[in-house]
Amino acid sequence: AGSVDALLACSPAVLEAATELAAAASASCVVESGFVLPFQPRSFRDAGSYVQHMSQAVRGFVAVAGKEGHLLQMALSQIGKSLRLPFGVNPAARPGYYHGNPCTFIADGDEAPWPSTCGWLDYELEVAVLITRPVSREATAAEVAAALGGFVLINDFSARDVQADELVSVGFGFVKCKAAATAMGLDVVSSDELWAPGDRGSLFEGRGLRVEVKVNGEAWRGAGGEQSSTGMARACSLEALVRYMALDEGLQPGELIGMGTVPNCCGLEIGRWLQPGDEVALSAEGLGTLTNTVGHPPATAQNFKEVDCGGGAPPRPELTAVGRRLLRQYYELCKRPDEGQLAVLARVTDREASDVANWFAACERAESDKERARQRAEQAKAAGGAAGPSAAPRPPQQQLSPQQEKAIDALRARGNAAYQAGNLAEARKLYSQAISLDPSGASAHLLHSNLSAVYASLKDWKNSLLHAKRCVDVDHNFSKGWSRIGTAHANMSQPALALQAFRTCLRLDPGNAHAAQAVTSLERQLPPGSAGPPAVPPPAPSVAAV
Repeated sequence: AGSVDALLACSPAVLEAATELAAAASASCVVESGFVLPFQPRSFRDAGSYVQHMSQAVRGFVAVAGKEGHLLQMALSQIGKSLRLPFGVNPAARPGYYHGNPCTFIADGDEAPWPSTCGWLDYELEVAVLITRPVSREATAAEVAAALGGFVLINDFSARDVQADELVSVGFGFVKCKAAATAMGLDVVSSDELWAPGDRGSLFEGRGLRVEVKVNGEAWRGAGGEQSSTGMARACSLEALVRYMALDEGLQPGELIGMGTVPNCCGLEIGRWLQPGDEVALSAEGLGTLTNTVGHPPATAQNFKEVDCGGGAPPRPELTAVGRRLLRQYYELCKRPDEGQLAVLARVTDREASDVANWFAACERAESDKERARQRAEQAKAAGGAAGPSAAPRPPQQQLSPQQEKAIDALRARGNAAYQAGNLAEARKLYSQAISLDPSGASAHLLHSNLSAVYASLKDWKNSLLHAKRCVDVDHNFSKGWSRIGTAHANMSQPALALQAFRTCLRLDPGNAHAAQAVTSLERQLPPGSAGPPAVPPPAPSVAAV
């Protein structure tokens, strides 16, 4: 962990002197741009300490397990656990935890990579503690207290569909579901600022530290809308947790321990999921903030259960955090590198030039998505909060050469042929390549609609919904896009949203028999006396149109 753990292990007098030196130096120092970790963990263990989180997470997994075909196995597993569950959430229990990957930590500001086998990506707000002194295999409480050097905010990104599969089929605990990335904040606060033996101090006493999760600027909270805090009930004390982790193993300076997800601070508990391009911002009193943007799924993405572990050429390793930072910094300087620049970047990052080009195209899509969201928010504010969405003006289309237009048309035609032949993997690849050439062009809504259809055929309703929404973002009046949104919501057990989408389709295309049949069927599911949500109204005129 470099010098941070050694510094935190020093006496209060040394820490105070170091703080004064740092304050004096900060007035004249020049900080280079880039994202850095405050320290590199020597190892990483993560616990499930908070009682409410553990109980709510079990309920949240019902929806995930149902969609992934694991509901029966999960139900049988829970029956077997029911006799032990009361002991798993009280102070006398052995604390549950897993070993994470210390090599995949990313910094505040880094892009969080989308795991290649993930369909349901989640966040987890946690506080972690850094060990700064050796802890013996049979540690005393006093020994543990002396070893707790500092606290830091982390985000444990989790692939929930992979986790559901691993829980019921793999049998070795968490293998891949939490291995892709864990983000760490920049502020490491010495333990004496927040904690004292006996779990005294502002970290746990009273309400504890108030915490917040915001996604694209919107606060994501539990059903009651109340802000969460670190003082909520835990299965055991911090000292007991660390003593158990050290049992028969010991702990060394530089090891990092996550104390578990603060209740209502993950999507699994509140029923909301991250999307590519989302900005996830965590904050905690006294521990600062932690912000990351979610990356896009790689072109080779596939369902976890379909991963081929057989022979053939070994897969290319994941792009490293250093590689992502290099590409991100280059993207800020040059949005669209030429062939020569792509070749150089490919060699430096050990990628194919096409992979690097796809990465830049994904960045452009994410930037375009965020800009449209910002424009919608501004228009809604200007309209005085009037109900209904306000469509943002489409970004100016780039001027394509005749060769580029022909290439897009050819890719779409080949994608259509592959789709009709049942070669869904090839169709997905071809449509994605066409979109990357012109993310907001004249045919972008058709390509996103085609891609939504491919994912629907694969029963990947989350990605089908994602591309259907992108379709109507580009062309709000494209009725087939709304029909695809309705189909995805219906298959995700979201009848109200499905009804609204199909009603919107009918508003745009009154003769659409499929949408009319879907509306009739969904209206029968409404509670007595309920009319359900209305169709999405036409978009408000943009400033440019006025």
